[in-house]
Amino acid sequence: MQSHKFIHSFRSIQYRNIIRDRRYFTTSEKYIPEEKEYADENDNFDWLIKRTNKKVNTLNNIESISKPSSIENINNIIQDKIDITKRFTEYFNEIKEEELKHQFTKAKEEIENNNPIDGANLSITTLIRVCGKISNKEQRVKEIIKKLLEVSGQKFSNIGGSIIDSIQFQFKHLWDLAKDYQLRGKEEMVNEIYQFMKDNPDRVLLEHANTHYDYIGRIGLVLIESYANQGELDNALKISKELKEYNINSQSIDRLLIKGYANSNRSDQAVSLLLKQSNVKSLKTDSDLMNSIIYSFSRQGNFLEMDKFFTENEMDMKMDHYTVEYLIQGYLKSNQYEKAISLLNRIDKQDMVATSTLTYNYLFKYLASINNLEEMMKLFENSLLRKNKLMVESIPTENDYSLITEAHDKPTRSYKPNINTINWLINASCQANDIERAYSIYSRQLERFNLTPSIETYSELEAISFKLKREDLYKQYCSNHFHLIKKSDH
Repeated sequence: MQSHKFIHSFRSIQYRNIIRDRRYFTTSEKYIPEEKEYADENDNFDWLIKRTNKKVNTLNNIESISKPSSIENINNIIQDKIDITKRFTEYFNEIKEEELKHQFTKAKEEIENNNPIDGANLSITTLIRVCGKISNKEQRVKEIIKKLLEVSGQKFSNIGGSIIDSIQFQFKHLWDLAKDYQLRGKEEMVNEIYQFMKDNPDRVLLEHANTHYDYIGRIGLVLIESYANQGELDNALKISKELKEYNINSQSIDRLLIKGYANSNRSDQAVSLLLKQSNVKSLKTDSDLMNSIIYSFSRQGNFLEMDKFFTENEMDMKMDHYTVEYLIQGYLKSNQYEKAISLLNRIDKQDMVATSTLTYNYLFKYLASINNLEEMMKLFENSLLRKNKLMVESIPTENDYSLITEAHDKPTRSYKPNINTINWLINASCQANDIERAYSIYSRQLERFNLTPSIETYSELEAISFKLKREDLYKQYCSNHFHLIKKSDH
């Protein structure tokens, strides 16, 4: 279940980003997101999270990339670390995206000529972030060895190269590091540890009398899981063939490949491989595995196959709140609201499986889209707030982060809504242009649960107030707490 927990622990951040970028629209209007000034989010570089509202050419204290002095400074920094001409081909060959190749080429020209070229607003920064993102094998291995030495209480800088090439490491430290990289989605680093184990059997101190191949297999399974979690099925299949040659348990490998197929949206192949397993009965009790298949169908909006798979296997499954969440997501994507509510009511009646707050958010958003806010409030009062209901808080507030490792994802029967849940209700009301209900929820529910409004709370109310030209309501309820910074249109 770790991969699911890892995703859910960041949902509060994702929620705030969604709120910030959202604009209200009616059912007759088409929603067109604002054109962002920063780079494509699909790049998924670390710097994007930290610089969401900044232009991509913002780099530390550089005010303008077109200034010759700035270019010279960056040029000096880069030249100190790498020889661009020598390394360009090496890096360039590792880039898969055509647009990134184009930007990288422009960056190289700009650096070498010490002069901005057309479209240079992206090129310098692109070069720097690409060089930071793409590292060669030598650099990756160096990082791994450095971390292993730190665990052993040694400093990388204090050890000579010849000694480093022969130093031995505890398998437990290699294992812990591989799992850490796996949880952080760094499959390339897990692969380096796997290759290190294969190439240096004399440098790994084993814990028991098992063969070296047994330990390679354990790291190999972590690598397959890393690829499976990322949906990189081709790489997972490649490693699985190697492990089968080492006589590693094929059922353990196939379990991970089933997840890989599911995460690659190849649901039918995931189901087919599952049914071929001799231990299929046991695998069906694996919540994480079964949920990955259900979620695969759900993501694709394949309601019929998802429902068929769930119906055929429900008696053998161990359902949890993820099962419910993914099923309801799939039903709503297929406009099967009645089916979603029917499942929710059945879960409530059985009172054995928890429901996540995110599941209710999906329902609230759907009801807002069909302008059925009365049903939304009934769901909130009679289902989500039902006494002793088994609930999971899947989007904690920032104040809850310190408790995530202890309390996150744990079902409770003493659930109390946090500000995020109230914001969902307010947002749904705003999406349906029901401003009176939005302010009613704000004034009643926050006091009812002794909650403090967040920036998102005020932003929602401010946006709908300006849209419907009801600044009077905003001033009546919020002006003492949150200052208006926007001028109304006349």
